[in-house]
Amino acid sequence: MAPLAIAASAGSAVVTTMGYMNAAKAAQTTGDYNKKIYDYRADVTERDAELISEQNRLNKIKFDRISRQTMAKSKVAYLKSGIVLDDGDPNSTPQKVLKENAELIQFEKKVMDYNAAIGKQQQLDTAVFERIQGDVARMTAYNQATGYKYQAGASLLGGAAKTGQLYNQYY
Repeated sequence: MAPLAIAASAGSAVVTTMGYMNAAKAAQTTGDYNKKIYDYRADVTERDAELISEQNRLNKIKFDRISRQTMAKSKVAYLKSGIVLDDGDPNSTPQKVLKENAELIQFEKKVMDYNAAIGKQQQLDTAVFERIQGDVARMTAYNQATGYKYQAGASLLGGAAKTGQLYNQYY
């Protein structure tokens, strides 16, 4: 009976230790996988940031086209009503209106650029946060794995002590 009890004690310690080591490996694998997920989400968010810039570029092209058409229509309307646009007086009402419209167009383009820059920066900040979350997930998993490894060592030492006690008891 004594050899069986000693073998069972040693076997139990080994099995428990192996269980903890497998749990440690699973925790590390889970942490690595979660890190990859967060990195992927960060990559997608960074691409979204670039799309904001591209969308702004396209919006400005469209806005320029509409602005040119509007300015041309204004000039045609003045000319149809018999107003001379280039009368040499920069303070004439048509010249003031056309100048103000041109300034408003430039202002709107600056607002578009500003809003795109804000949106892009928000996306880039989100990407950084995603990467940080991935690092935290990995570190948490590695800390958990370390805990499992310590438990494995404690289990092995506890099993060795129990086996030693049984040996001393029977021999």
